[in-house]
Amino acid sequence: MVVKINQTNTATTLANGMNLMEAIAKRDALSRSIGVYQSLLAAGTGEREFHGMIPRDMVTLVPTISLTPLQEKVDTLISERLKLDLAIQEAGWTHDLIE
Repeated sequence: MVVKINQTNTATTLANGMNLMEAIAKRDALSRSIGVYQSLLAAGTGEREFHGMIPRDMVTLVPTISLTPLQEKVDTLISERLKLDLAIQEAGWTHDLIE
């Protein structure tokens, strides 16, 4: 069954020219990139837990990086992943498993 799924994923071409296997791999890579950027944003905005001897309300966190370009990058990556995910789902509905 796994072999048939892999054969189908390799033989199925999406509208953007990628085969289904490539699209799934790219979607996974986008998800990992989004996670990295979101972690960086969380760290830059102080959205992490404060572990230390000083109470959190006594500490002022000041971003040392510009967060706007990072948020724009996250938004772009999320949009790209969503479009790719929709194309993958469409292919799943419109193509049969190779027998």
